[in-house]
Formats: sequence, C-alpha cells, structure tokens
Amino acid sequence: MISRDKKKDFELHILSKFISHETHELRVKTIDEGETPDFVVRELNKDISIELTRLILPDLMKEEQFQEKIVSRAFEQFKSKYPDKLQVLVNFSNGVIKCAANEIHLYVDQLLGVVESVFLANRGFEFRISSIGRDRPINHFIDSITISNDLGFTNWQPFGAYMVKRIDGNWLKDIIRSKETRLPHYTRKVDENWLLLVANFGHESSTHEFDYLILEEFETSFDRVYLYKYMDNSYTRLL
Repeated sequence: MISRDKKKDFELHILSKFISHETHELRVKTIDEGETPDFVVRELNKDISIELTRLILPDLMKEEQFQEKIVSRAFEQFKSKYPDKLQVLVNFSNGVIKCAANEIHLYVDQLLGVVESVFLANRGFEFRISSIGRDRPINHFIDSITISNDLGFTNWQPFGAYMVKRIDGNWLKDIIRSKETRLPHYTRKVDENWLLLVANFGHESSTHEFDYLILEEFETSFDRVYLYKYMDNSYTRLL
C-alpha cells in the first residue's frame, strides 16, 4: 500500500505525462489538486476537470503485493547480514499463497535460504545463476529464480512472464458509471469534464489487451474519456 500523499504525487506524475502529449495542444497554466474532482487543469482558454482512475484487478494486486512483501523482507534480512549488491528476480508459482500474517516469515526464510546458498557458494566470483528452464521448480511457491552480482547494483523483485488478457468491457463500463456519480458533487465549475483511465504499469494486475475493446452506443456524462497506457506513454480516446 502507498500513503495518500504518495498516491496523489504519483497520480500527478501520471497526469503530467498524459497532458504533455503535443497532440492535445493544451497550453497549461496550472494543475490544481483536489478530491472532487481529482485535478483541475487550468488551460489558457478553459478549465478541465480530470477524474483519474487506475485499471487494476484487485485480486491480482493483492497477490502481487504479498509477493513483493516476501521479497522485500528477504532483502532486508540479507542486507542486515551482507554488504554485497545482488540482483534477485523471483518468479513465483501460479498457486495463491495462503497463510496467516504470523506465517509469512516461513516463506521469507525459505526465499532467503535459496539466495544465501547460491550467494555464499559463489561470493568470490562474478556470477549470474538462473534456474529458468529447469523441469522442477525451486519449491512449492517459487518456480524459478535468477541471482547475480555482475551488474553492480541491488535489485530484488518478483519477476516473470504472464499472459495479457482482454479487458472486460462491462467491467470498464461499470467503472465509468461509478465515476459519473461524482460529477454532481464537483466543488468547482469547469468548462469540460474528462475521465482518465490508466493501465499498464508493468504488473499483471494492471496490464490488459484493449485491441478488441468496443464501447459503441455507450453514453457517458463525461465530455471525454481517455485510456492512457503508462508504460507505453500512449493514449486513446474511448468516448
């Protein structure tokens, strides 16, 4: 989870990247932060409200956060024992890890044990060791792992390929409708109301296939609805 302040800072960063596209032809004077709406862009000739929402699948996001917690805690324990800089990329299995809060240390200890066994055996050398391609997984919750010290920096993270699935059009429409309910409560009069849907942050939970998305005959109270792909830094107007 990220704090409220950091969340707003990140959303401002997203919005700044989006409106900086020359194709918008916006001459922005200021961006005012708020709650209802999220932002007001003061352009030379008009004021635009921006409602920003990230298209993240909540169940997958919880799973990713749990995996990141395991990796980050293993890293903290490693860092407390060794000054060495490692890159550790952990490809978790598809099975959902179910455990109580006081049991997470069992998974942390197992991951740290795998890293330490490779690290201590090769500490005197420059190395890059990977179990990718092995028939057998590392254990019941790690499919494969890559450990190296040849890059000269520290980076521990969950990592792995995943299949990008088509966006559920009905789910997207429900999100748009839910954001429309905020419009009557806006505390500031503006010239246009925009909805900015943001996807593709590099995690499976936020990555969707939009090529076959159809929103024809769907009406909205927003003046414009945009889809912005963060990693690609590209956008499409949906409505």
